[in-house]
Amino acid sequence: GGSKEAKAIILKGFNRSIDLVKNAASETSEIARNGSEQLLESTAEFEDRINRFVSRKNLLDLKIRHSWANKTKKYKEITKKIFTFIPQLTTKLFSFLSNMIKRIFISKKEIEIEYKNESTQEKLINYFYNTKEQISKLPYVYQRLFQFEPLADERFYTERNHEKEIFKQEFLKWQNGYNANVALIGECGSGKTTLLNFLIKKLFKSHEVLRLNITEKIYDEEKLTSILDKSFKIYKTENLEQLEQKINEDERNIVCIFENLHNLFYRGVRGFNTLERFLRFVLSTQQKIFWMITCDLYGWNYLDRVIKIEKHFQKIVKLGKFLPDELANTILKRHCISGYNIVIENNEQVKKDRKSKKISDGESYQKQKEEIFWQELNELSEGNISIAMLYWLKAIKEFSQDKIIVNPDTSYDYSFLDKLGSDELFTLGAILQHETLSIEDHAKIFRQEKSQSILQLNRMCNKGLIEQSKFGYKIHPFYYRPLIQILESKNILH
Repeated sequence: GGSKEAKAIILKGFNRSIDLVKNAASETSEIARNGSEQLLESTAEFEDRINRFVSRKNLLDLKIRHSWANKTKKYKEITKKIFTFIPQLTTKLFSFLSNMIKRIFISKKEIEIEYKNESTQEKLINYFYNTKEQISKLPYVYQRLFQFEPLADERFYTERNHEKEIFKQEFLKWQNGYNANVALIGECGSGKTTLLNFLIKKLFKSHEVLRLNITEKIYDEEKLTSILDKSFKIYKTENLEQLEQKINEDERNIVCIFENLHNLFYRGVRGFNTLERFLRFVLSTQQKIFWMITCDLYGWNYLDRVIKIEKHFQKIVKLGKFLPDELANTILKRHCISGYNIVIENNEQVKKDRKSKKISDGESYQKQKEEIFWQELNELSEGNISIAMLYWLKAIKEFSQDKIIVNPDTSYDYSFLDKLGSDELFTLGAILQHETLSIEDHAKIFRQEKSQSILQLNRMCNKGLIEQSKFGYKIHPFYYRPLIQILESKNILH
């Protein structure tokens, strides 16, 4: 409250200053105009006196004429300087006053913008802390059931049969001597790692599987060579050329899973060298290695626009959306372990259908409520299971001894995110393209001092838009889906 009143007082002060400056400008213009008129009148009077003086002094006509000529010359020079100086003075004065007015208006506008955006910041912080508090109040056991981590327990797994079949076919091609590699693309939290976990258990039992999870950024070929060399247990290779040769000479045939390809590039000059060299390494070793490489969806889309990354792969698998029934099944598998019954409250659609007598009480009524809820949850999360679980937890309104009450209204007005500044929106876009972004990478990408990046990222972290992890800053799950929609609408993500 005190902050708003202070800002209002400052704005009123600025308005008064603007009025004073405008009055000063008007008065200065009037002074300059009156000065010019008085100078002309004085000049005419002086000239008239000189003429009378010359007529009374006929005997000294030649001397006076000579003197007059000199005086007239000096007079014209002085007059010229005066008439040149006055417009210059007026111009400079007006320029000074104009700049002062502009500065006042700019300062006023900045305060007004800050004043208006204060509600946006308040909404960000309120939404963030309210959601966090709401989830924290859920029973600890229930929170543990819905951890945002790759699955290893088959009880909670929903089979992706279509994607599994693609991997199976490509693996058979490779076993029969054909070149084959697969890129697995999906959003953060879409289940890429979980899918690979179960492929290893079911599809590659008879083969040696090497798994490299690249969790840190690697922009140096020498560092990448060292990691690959140790992973393949082919020591003392100095570069990728030597490593390629040793792999192709090796008798072993290996299945290699390389996760997080997006960690091999940064969006900047010479930021793609290591990535492109690795892709050539993959192509040169695919007779001996069946490569399965994962990449974040938005990093992949960016790389495909810049370096046409798709041309390096025989098959590209993009994790599709779950159907509403599949999504419900995935969440309910976890929920059933808790032992609670689910009660879904009425939503507007159900109320309308009941009024029009499309449904009646009983089992069909409960079933329709559930169908509408899972349909809306699937649309909201767009098939991303981690985001869907977050919205599920947020939808839980109340716990009792044997049941949970679920609020079916999954919608929320995120329009306040549309008012974020351009620097924040472009930073969010860069983070999505890299999945995580360190302070150093942010400074390199936006070509600014590290201190500026620290300030900007910390400010966004305080608002709850991003959170700091071991490997850098990432989009907070609470805002992941709505921010993607806003960034796509502004063509920051394509």
